[in-house]
Amino acid sequence: MIQHINFLERDYFVLSYRRMALLAAGFLGVAVLVYGLLILQTFLIGVRSARVSEEVNQLKLQRERVIAKAQEARTPGPQGETMVRQSLEESLRWSAILKKMTREMPSGVWLVSLKSYDRSGTFGRGLILSGEAVDARNITRFLNELSRTPFFDQPVLTESKQEIRGAGKVYTYTIDTAVLPVNPETLW
Repeated sequence: MIQHINFLERDYFVLSYRRMALLAAGFLGVAVLVYGLLILQTFLIGVRSARVSEEVNQLKLQRERVIAKAQEARTPGPQGETMVRQSLEESLRWSAILKKMTREMPSGVWLVSLKSYDRSGTFGRGLILSGEAVDARNITRFLNELSRTPFFDQPVLTESKQEIRGAGKVYTYTIDTAVLPVNPETLW
């Protein structure tokens, strides 16, 4: 008959000096391996950093050479600078236009494509917006919001149709509008 079982006295749980030495050696081996990997990583980062700083220095030298050549080839007077500055000020601010358009876009309306073209016979550029909407009211709301912005002139819904996609219905649309040059002070 069994009266008492002591699991600590079993051979598996006996902690001898040999097992302690093996555990310590294993732990020390893992620690040395991790330390070696960290040293290798630090060395590789240093090499990569030196390579990048060398490339940056080469690019700086190249930039200085290009600027020096441009200064030599520059015609006397600020004609070139004035022309560039004037063309940049008069050009469309596409980032501001896209930001304003996405802010005005109601939820449930998605833009699929955006095409810019020269409008014949009029000043400025034209824009064709193609997309999808959950329902026709959202397209109407989007058209109204576009007509209220200072960027777009007379947006016209040129095509709209209902399609079945998967389990639901979706409306596809195409809007044609003129893009107006806007005074930079009115952008912000």
